[in-house]
Amino acid sequence: MAVDAALLEALSAHRKLLFGLCYRMLGNQADAEDLVQDTLERALMKPPSDLERDPKAWLVRVAMNACRDHLRARKRRADAQAWLPSPLLTPLDDPD
Repeated sequence: MAVDAALLEALSAHRKLLFGLCYRMLGNQADAEDLVQDTLERALMKPPSDLERDPKAWLVRVAMNACRDHLRARKRRADAQAWLPSPLLTPLDDPD
C-alpha cells in the first residue's frame, strides 16, 4: 500500500499534540503513546474523507474517542488499587 507523503507529514506534525491530549486524559505515558499510535494507524488505514483540509480536528476527535473508550474499559475492570497518574519524564529528568 502506497502511503501519501503529504498525509504522513501532516500526521507527524500533530503527533506531539495528540500525545499531550491523551496523556492529560489518561494520566499514563504508556497508554497515551499506545493510543496515539492507534490513532495514527487508523488515519493511515482509513484517512479522513476530505484530504484537502488539515486533519488536526479529525485526529483529535479520533484520539479523544479512543481515550474515552480506554477510560470506560479501565472503569469496568474495577481495579482495587487507588489510581494515580504516572510521572512524565522530561529531558531535564534524565539522569544522563
